[in-house]
Amino acid sequence: MTGRRPDAGRPGGQDAARHLIDAWRAQDAAVLTRVLHRRVVLTTDGLGSTADHPVRGAPGVAAALLRMTPPEVRHEWELSEATGMPGIVLRRDGRVHGVIVVETRRGRITRLWGVFNPLKLTTWA
Repeated sequence: MTGRRPDAGRPGGQDAARHLIDAWRAQDAAVLTRVLHRRVVLTTDGLGSTADHPVRGAPGVAAALLRMTPPEVRHEWELSEATGMPGIVLRRDGRVHGVIVVETRRGRITRLWGVFNPLKLTTWA
């Protein structure tokens, strides 16, 4: 084993996702940046430019996450599991707005996969 296997199903992955939720709720870019691995990648299926071009690097990913959750709109974050990995269900005004799979290695968030296409979220409603 190369040591590059994701932490699927391991407590470190859930802990990292929980820290991400806490930092995201605080809407603090500096805290979010510290929670993410410096080379983290965010890929989504339906949020403008991140669908076509993944966002790379902790500062850029932190900014993209904050753009997803403007403070004037009520959001809720729920720790969950998706595809056997730690996940975050993002609700907007009580409705599922997206699901983010959190990939970690050695307890650090290295990749975020976001699903925001409403057709793909019907089982999460």
